[in-house]
Amino acid sequence: MTLFPEALQASGDVIRDIDGDELFGGQKYYAVSSLGAGGGVSLGNIIRSSSPGRDVVLLRNPSDRGTPVTASTKCEPGTAITDSTSVFISFNTTSTCAESTEWRFEENRGFMTIGEGKTKTEFRIINKGWRFGNGYKLLAMFFSDFGFETVYVGAI
Repeated sequence: MTLFPEALQASGDVIRDIDGDELFGGQKYYAVSSLGAGGGVSLGNIIRSSSPGRDVVLLRNPSDRGTPVTASTKCEPGTAITDSTSVFISFNTTSTCAESTEWRFEENRGFMTIGEGKTKTEFRIINKGWRFGNGYKLLAMFFSDFGFETVYVGAI
């Protein structure tokens, strides 16, 4: 695990969607890879299983937008999300195998999943800047047995 200083030293810049519009808490969006490595995100199984999917997976087909997500904040619904805003992300759907569709970083498995866990995961959407091209980094922040940790989980 690595502590990313940008999670703590955010600029307060508003996060924008692919059309340049501001992101607002409580709204439905599609999260797609900004690296051209696939399509959107959805529920699935990272490890082959016959059980319903509980893992957050990147779809392979670039034209598949995946399952919509909602970013909720601790602020009023409808507040613009900035790179200094902590958000909780959940799929805008129901799951047959989990009480919640809220995303969390599964520390023991090293990837994103849904449902209840021992700790709640907050996210920050950080502008990747010139070094990484267009798009944003998605950082997961949580308390583990070792203290506060920040993990880079993807580019959106």
